[in-house]
Amino acid sequence: MSGRKRQEFQDCGFTAAAACVVKVPLVEECPFNLECKVLRNVEFGDWVVVFGEIVETHVDVEKLDPQTGKIDMQEIDPLVYCATVREYWNLGSRLGFAFSAGKELAEKYDGTGGFGGP
Repeated sequence: MSGRKRQEFQDCGFTAAAACVVKVPLVEECPFNLECKVLRNVEFGDWVVVFGEIVETHVDVEKLDPQTGKIDMQEIDPLVYCATVREYWNLGSRLGFAFSAGKELAEKYDGTGGFGGP
């Protein structure tokens, strides 16, 4: 049954919370909410890719690392939906740091379109 004909928040036991920028509700029970503005929808056959901009973030203060003040992703344990197999996954462990991972690859780049090094 389509979500348009259901009270999804009520069905799931969630509480709707007011967003600051967009006009759709946040999920109060979710420790990390992103408010997004849709920029463009692009159709690819039967699929639609939605491009958006994050305009506000919300995180429960107890999910922040007390030493750094940064989001502790292990505490949040995000949920990811994989549409092609219709499965939900968690993200697992950190694989690397943004920017430094790319810098390491750039340092290995040998300038001929391939990567040098070991």
